[in-house]
Amino acid sequence: LTNSGTLTVSGNGSIPDYSSAEEQPWYNNSSQIRTVRIEDGVTGIGACAFWNCGVLSAEIASSVTAIGNSAFRGSSIISVTIPSSVKTIGDSAFRECADLSSVNVSEGVEKIDQNAFRACQRLASIALPASIGEVGASAFFQCQALTMVSFAPGDKQVKLGDNLFTQCYYLARVTLPQSADRIGEGMFQNCLTLAGVEIPHGVESIGASAFASCSAFTTVIIPDSVTEIGMAAFSDCPLK
Repeated sequence: LTNSGTLTVSGNGSIPDYSSAEEQPWYNNSSQIRTVRIEDGVTGIGACAFWNCGVLSAEIASSVTAIGNSAFRGSSIISVTIPSSVKTIGDSAFRECADLSSVNVSEGVEKIDQNAFRACQRLASIALPASIGEVGASAFFQCQALTMVSFAPGDKQVKLGDNLFTQCYYLARVTLPQSADRIGEGMFQNCLTLAGVEIPHGVESIGASAFASCSAFTTVIIPDSVTEIGMAAFSDCPLK
C-alpha cells in the first residue's frame, strides 16, 4: 500500500475468503486505500476482501474469474469495469456502494448473483452483455437513481430472479433479454416512472406483484407464451 493509497495485490491464485471486514490483512489501513490494483496471476477476489474499504476504483486483471460475496460491499468505489474473464459476480459483491455510478460489465460475464448491486444509490444505468445467463434476486433492488436497463440481444435464455428492480423509482427504459424464463415476483414493483415494457416471447409466467404500484405504467405487451399471471401482478397500474 503506497502513501498515495494504491494497494497492489500480486501473486498466483485467489485472494482468500474472509468472513468479515475485520479479517482483511489490510483492515487497519482500509480507510487509506483509494485504488486497488489486482495484478495478472490473481484468479479470484475473495469474499469480503474489500468490504467497507475506502476504495474509489479497482483495476482487475484479466486472470480474475470470480468476484466473491460482499467483495466490495459498502466500499467507496465510484466506477468499476468487470473484465470478460470474470464469470461470476457474487452475492452482495457491490451492495450498498453508495457512490458507485458507473459499471461496465464486459461480454463474457455469465452470472450476477443475488443482491450484487443492491442499494447502489447513484447507479444511473446498466447494460448487460449477451453472455449473461442469470441475474439473481434483488440484484438491483433499491437502485433509486437507475433510469435505464438493457440486455444485449442473444440466443441464451436468461434466468431472472425475484424483486430484480423493486423500488428503482426512476427506471424509465427497460430492454429485457430476447429469451427470458419468467418475470419474477415483484420484479418491477414501485418503479414509479416506468411507462411500459415489452415482455419477450418465451416467458411463461408473470409473478405476483411483478408490476404492482407502477403509477405511470400504461402499456404492456404480453406474448402468447405466457400461461400464468400471478396475484396483483398489475395492481395499482393505470393500464390503458
